[in-house]
Amino acid sequence: MLVTSGLDFVTLNIDEPNGHHHFPGTPNRSVEIYDPSTGWIPVSPYAVTPEAVFNPDYTHVFPVPRPEFGNGVRMFGGAGVPVYLCPDAPEESRWLRR
Repeated sequence: MLVTSGLDFVTLNIDEPNGHHHFPGTPNRSVEIYDPSTGWIPVSPYAVTPEAVFNPDYTHVFPVPRPEFGNGVRMFGGAGVPVYLCPDAPEESRWLRR
């Protein structure tokens, strides 16, 4: 399963004597693969993942049905800008911005 970006938690809601408060989570742009039998495998760390991938709720991810992209996916973050990830490519060429 490919796990992409978002917030570490969506919103922390706290009831205090002076009222109810909402605290947003911390942005996370990392991309990882989760396999129940082997655990987490990093694909792209926060610092390398394009900012366009980030969406506070969830990133829209679509498989690219073209053999030359292998296991490639197209992602749309909050800005709606398409970014391609080829997870099987060498680290320096995994991201294609279009």
